[in-house]
Amino acid sequence: MNINFKLIGKVAFLVGIIFSMAAAFIPVHVPQGLIIILLSILGLIVGFFNISRENDREFLIAVIALLVIGLAGIETTKFFGNATDSLGAYLEKIFRNYTIFVATAGLVVAKKVIFRVN
Repeated sequence: MNINFKLIGKVAFLVGIIFSMAAAFIPVHVPQGLIIILLSILGLIVGFFNISRENDREFLIAVIALLVIGLAGIETTKFFGNATDSLGAYLEKIFRNYTIFVATAGLVVAKKVIFRVN
């Protein structure tokens, strides 16, 4: 049986992006820890299976940019209001979820680069 790990990584990337956005609208009674675990698992899959050795530098640069944008987005959403059902609250959740997802994938690729260099 031939497993296409690249395809698994690409699907995990798309699912991670969609889930990052959709999870912001999941009702409050779903534990936030479960959402974080699912996003982290998807990020691990992307980091392990989707990023080739030739693309690791570009990916890590993109991760840095996306994390800066995500963190800036989290801070910017505070201007939309503090209500839990406001636009700002949903945008903040989306930025937080996306940052978790991207950071986990970036961590895996950075560790692979470090181990390869040493």
